[in-house]
Amino acid sequence: MLRNLIFLSLFLLMSCAQQPKQNFSDLATVWQQSSAELTALSYQAYNTARLQLNRSLKIKSKKPLAIIVDVDETVLDNSPYQVKNIFEDREFNQENWSEWLEVAQAPAVAGAVDFLNYAQRNNVTTFYVTNRNNKNFEATYKNLKAQGFPITRNQLRPKVDPNSSKEKRRLEILKKYNVVLYIGDALGDFNKDFEKVEFGKRKEVVEKYKNDFGRSYIILPNPMYGEWLESIYKYDHSLSNEEKKHLRHQILEAY
Repeated sequence: MLRNLIFLSLFLLMSCAQQPKQNFSDLATVWQQSSAELTALSYQAYNTARLQLNRSLKIKSKKPLAIIVDVDETVLDNSPYQVKNIFEDREFNQENWSEWLEVAQAPAVAGAVDFLNYAQRNNVTTFYVTNRNNKNFEATYKNLKAQGFPITRNQLRPKVDPNSSKEKRRLEILKKYNVVLYIGDALGDFNKDFEKVEFGKRKEVVEKYKNDFGRSYIILPNPMYGEWLESIYKYDHSLSNEEKKHLRHQILEAY
């Protein structure tokens, strides 16, 4: 009996120690990669963007018109990278993320290529403001070109310093262009007021800008990762997986 209890205890300890690192993200990644609903939402976002762009084209502007888009999960789909993490039971890090970017084979998000080419035909410049590192510039540029996006090297604006804020790059573009649309999958793609906001206040900031969504702000779904998740973890990258799980469960509400 004692021997059986010892074996059982060892089995439970080993099971706990070997919990998959990415098992909590399975459903989100399956949905992102395979659901028709995701495709429909992407088309809806870019159809809305076209309607709003058409309105902007009717208004005289002293500056040339421009659009600012994010790259990841906005115009390029990185779900194959997420799947790799799940299958190999590994977590995100800069090394394996950079490895994926250098493959330069991320597919286009539904509706993105058609819309941005439509914008170009109407003399509207697209700037790709991304927090991909500058060292991945060539691979990112190659990937976007291969997918059919209208882009010159000057239109790709990666992160060139440790500060991940996009505000500085947006302001540089605004000096010369009238930016009529911002398109992204995260709130930080639109306005500096959304950056590093604690979990409990994020919806309050959305309320402040509620009239901009569907007009100048077009948002796409991304349940796999993002600041929505980082805010739950209080932006603390030192937390263990168990601590992260506890925080995720802590915010859930049941009946």
